[in-house]
Amino acid sequence: MPETEGNELNTKEAYQMICRAIDNDAAEVNLESDPKAYKKADVTKESSELQNMVNTYKNLTKANITYTFGDETVTLDGNTIKNWLQFDEKGQLLQNDEAFRQHVVDYVAQLAADHDTVGTERQFQTTSGRTVYVYGSAYGWKIDQDKEVAQLMQEIQSGTQTTREPVYSMRANAHGINDLGNTYIEVDLTEQYMWYYQNGNIIFQSEIVSGLPSDPDRKTPPGIFTLNSKSSPSVLRGEMTANGTYSYEQPVTYWMPFNGGIGFHDADWQPYFGGDRYLTGGSHGCINLPPENAGQLYSLIQYDVPIICFY
Repeated sequence: MPETEGNELNTKEAYQMICRAIDNDAAEVNLESDPKAYKKADVTKESSELQNMVNTYKNLTKANITYTFGDETVTLDGNTIKNWLQFDEKGQLLQNDEAFRQHVVDYVAQLAADHDTVGTERQFQTTSGRTVYVYGSAYGWKIDQDKEVAQLMQEIQSGTQTTREPVYSMRANAHGINDLGNTYIEVDLTEQYMWYYQNGNIIFQSEIVSGLPSDPDRKTPPGIFTLNSKSSPSVLRGEMTANGTYSYEQPVTYWMPFNGGIGFHDADWQPYFGGDRYLTGGSHGCINLPPENAGQLYSLIQYDVPIICFY
């Protein structure tokens, strides 16, 4: 803002002007005829110090970061950043880096609160026509807040103008309410059946045998997961006993864990699959498959595909 020309007299100069007018028998004196008769603003718009201050503050607030969340965008620009700066009574910037960083930390935390989906419950429409609610602690969007804060601090300090995603520690298949997308594996633990959808089309399906529901330690837990690893062949082992042996050891041809020690595998010892077999011959939590189906799934399954288990 430009300075305001005031009307406060410079009394010493005005006194001298009036004295000279009296000495010259003048009938009047025009104080405005002498620029020195009035006090000047201490700081004017031409002040180099003021311009340097303005340029410094503009550099601090010229960053413009537009975050993309699918079709949704959130923009951080100078309108917000300027509120994070602190000044003294003379308008000088207070170099409080810790306070400024805390504003950035709080901003990123709010981004995560608004857009993270890890640890939330989702409504899911099953193949059988039911609507179920599935909690997902191992699948979804999750902003890596520490890394995002570090990157955002650097971008603000350098005045970066960019459009980008946040730094994620975990990613989902899609944005929006349904972040599962249209490629996923559906495991219906009530129907004892599973489907593998790719781009909305079924590319694999099979009857299954899941964990024994009457035993809390063997019941297959619901949730949303992703594939941890694949191995062929493999040996499944139970807990280690006091004598150093395992409670059970079971060789399998195809092993696809997705929830700790729970995964898909072939089970040639099961007399049949689907139906009520799991009620009496349920697994230790794994999803048992006919050997030929397990081999087919092994060749198809991809990492990062959500595996939705529900009752």
